[in-house]
Amino acid sequence: MTETLRTPRFNHVAMSVPADLLGEEGRAELCAFYNEVFGWNELPTETVDRKKLVFGVHAIEQFVFLISDDPPMTAQIAKPTSRNHGRTYRDHVGTEHPLHVRGGLVEVDRHLRQRQAEREEIDLHAEHADRERNHRPDLGRS
Repeated sequence: MTETLRTPRFNHVAMSVPADLLGEEGRAELCAFYNEVFGWNELPTETVDRKKLVFGVHAIEQFVFLISDDPPMTAQIAKPTSRNHGRTYRDHVGTEHPLHVRGGLVEVDRHLRQRQAEREEIDLHAEHADRERNHRPDLGRS
């Protein structure tokens, strides 16, 4: 009998953050943002005030795990080089959104830009959405 192996996928990403971010107000902001923009949902049975917040990410076996720690994780800023076209990228987690998920890349881009206008700490690199819009001119049309 031959076994069929499925394509590997990520199970989870774990990041440490300041405890205040996982307090009631911080959790509410995080949940609103990640649900509205990416469709992630809090797994409330996993929530521990000021200690832990877990988001389900489109499949039961995929999630993002935020835990409080002192000091929390920090991301380094890269120096601009010719290789990165003069841009400064930070450590990050990238996700791919099929065009049928949550209204497509243009809709995700719209939500991110709106949130970025509200919160200066949101660092948006939307080159992928711009490329997709240029290759698919029907995106974003009603």
